[in-house]
Amino acid sequence: MSEIQKQPPEERKRYVEGIALFNQQRYFEAHEVWEDLWKRADGNHKLFYQGLIQCAVSLEHMKRGNASGARSLFRRCQKRLAPLPPVYMGLDIWLLMEVTAKALAPGIDPPGKNAAAKEPDWPTIYLRKDLHTS
Repeated sequence: MSEIQKQPPEERKRYVEGIALFNQQRYFEAHEVWEDLWKRADGNHKLFYQGLIQCAVSLEHMKRGNASGARSLFRRCQKRLAPLPPVYMGLDIWLLMEVTAKALAPGIDPPGKNAAAKEPDWPTIYLRKDLHTS
């Protein structure tokens, strides 16, 4: 049984709700949903939710033209998620890091104070089908 399948139904529902908000580029709202879960989590779940929160907030900073804030939070996100398995709670962490880095690239490499990611570059989270949360 996977980590996501072990979650209580309400936690699973909130986790997926955060993903839906993230995929709608409503990063601040996704952060709020995941923060509720993070506060109650421990161990790897706590690291995972904190990493997702930092990923979402880094993208929110980028949307608002704050490349410095985006860069800083994305680095923290990478550190939080690094100890976890490549796929955790049905989410491919490595893929998320890759597509987020691409979205943030205009503000991170080379560093620029007020860069904004182009619309097609915003990341999307897909849960692995074999671990779907229905």
